[in-house]
Amino acid sequence: MLRLTIVAVAAALLAMLATLEVVGAQAFPPQARTEQGDEIRTLYMVVFIVAAVVFVAVEIAIVYIIFRYRRRGDALPKQTHGNMMAEVVWTVTPAVIVIALFVYSFIILENVESSPDAGEPVETIDVLGRQWTWAFRYSAELNTATASVLPEGEAQSTLAVTNPEAFAELAPFTTSLRIDVEHVRLVEVQEDGIVVDRAIDGTVAEEHPSGSKIWLLFDGTETRAEERLGGLEEDGVPTPVVTVPIGKTVRFNLAAVDVIHSFYTPEFLYKLDLVPGRVHAMWVDLNEEDVGPEGVYYEGQCAEFCGREHARMLFTVHALPLDAYTEWFDTQLAEALERLKPLPEPPPGAEPAGEAASAAVGDPVRGQQLFFTNGCNVCHGDQGEGGIGLTIAGTALALEEVIDQYRNPRDQMPVFPPDVIPDEDIADTYAWLQTLPSQ
Repeated sequence: MLRLTIVAVAAALLAMLATLEVVGAQAFPPQARTEQGDEIRTLYMVVFIVAAVVFVAVEIAIVYIIFRYRRRGDALPKQTHGNMMAEVVWTVTPAVIVIALFVYSFIILENVESSPDAGEPVETIDVLGRQWTWAFRYSAELNTATASVLPEGEAQSTLAVTNPEAFAELAPFTTSLRIDVEHVRLVEVQEDGIVVDRAIDGTVAEEHPSGSKIWLLFDGTETRAEERLGGLEEDGVPTPVVTVPIGKTVRFNLAAVDVIHSFYTPEFLYKLDLVPGRVHAMWVDLNEEDVGPEGVYYEGQCAEFCGREHARMLFTVHALPLDAYTEWFDTQLAEALERLKPLPEPPPGAEPAGEAASAAVGDPVRGQQLFFTNGCNVCHGDQGEGGIGLTIAGTALALEEVIDQYRNPRDQMPVFPPDVIPDEDIADTYAWLQTLPSQ
């Protein structure tokens, strides 16, 4: 028996050594790249060490009992009936361990989920998850604020603002704004205020007091060809990229428009769900050092099963030094402002581009509303200029080809059957796209 035990233990040790790298990778999380991740990894190691000590102590006790009290004959060993000290030890010891771990875990969770101190600079990035892609929107503060209270729950609101001129160069309906974490869409500019659609892009219509800042939202989603999951690059399917600064706190506002998704980057050691009808905040402070101007990339993915193409709902985090990020941000903002300017009025008597063709197939005014209601802008941009999806403004495709793309999509576009989006709605959307200049 002793020989068999020695052989079995030796074989087990050899097997563990042979798979040490794999076992280590599965037993321990990767090195954290954020301050929050460092705290989470420390918590993990504390729990692991406590668990390892308990495991080793229990196994030693079991082995000792097996050999110390093994049967040596027919005589029964001395029997013990009840031991108050033993009862107290095996009740109090686990209770103390569990309470200590609970308190420490609560402290770490509070640190990870707490907002930074007042006055600390924060970069807010709105993350929108939808089957099966991501959109990342950035915010630029406008020189204006609310002059009246935005009530809770209204689908559309007329809002007095302190400086209506701040909206003079923005195109109504295609321009999205942010008040706190709620997304609103500019519908009309009036003399003393604006009309906004409430709670767009998965957010909730909340009450906002007078004096709340108003921010311009613009799409900063870029794409990057990758080879994850065996050939995304060959398939021509790009991966969305969210660009973040190093050396500045980042707040991700997470929202979903259809089902539950989960925003997960392994190096952050932290994931958070995107729940329709709610906005969750994730705070990130990257602690990378000695990073070149080109930055560093981290892989990310949806970590909550969300349907057929869940496995391909990938994204990439591109971390840039603060100076490089500021330069990138200014470039993106300038391009966004150019796209958000209203189209020039046509000369008197002239037909707008594409009006004759669009009138024959549908209602472009209704089509513009449907374009946003159905979420086409998430992938194709607010004016069909493209992004994650292709450029579709002024598309040269025939209406029949567009309808076929809805029903039998190529690439990563989801299927839209007739009971979800009728042919009439597609025709109206197509009519509006025809009125836009080709990008």
